[in-house]
Amino acid sequence: MNKVLLLLSCLVTFCSCAKYPVERATGLDNQAYILFIGGELVGSDEVRVTLDEKVFPAKAIKAKKSDTKGITYAVQTGKRKLKVEHKGVVVYEKVVYLSNQETKKIELP
Repeated sequence: MNKVLLLLSCLVTFCSCAKYPVERATGLDNQAYILFIGGELVGSDEVRVTLDEKVFPAKAIKAKKSDTKGITYAVQTGKRKLKVEHKGVVVYEKVVYLSNQETKKIELP
């Protein structure tokens, strides 16, 4: 009985000294997000976005749903030239600065 207790206490002591991998959760570096909020003109239609010469389609959401729902688009951080077109008309054109892990809300007309 004493041997079992001694063995068990030694096992617990040695296991507590070992370094196990520690789980760590971190965000992606150099990653920012853009959320498009449509006003009366755009509403929840699809828009065409040009971000530093890269063009992609994006879905705008209505202003009243912007706090809880929406599609965010992942982009690189830094100073970016952003242009948004709706049905061939430029509705937003600006140079924006995007910080790390920031979600930038772009309010469209």
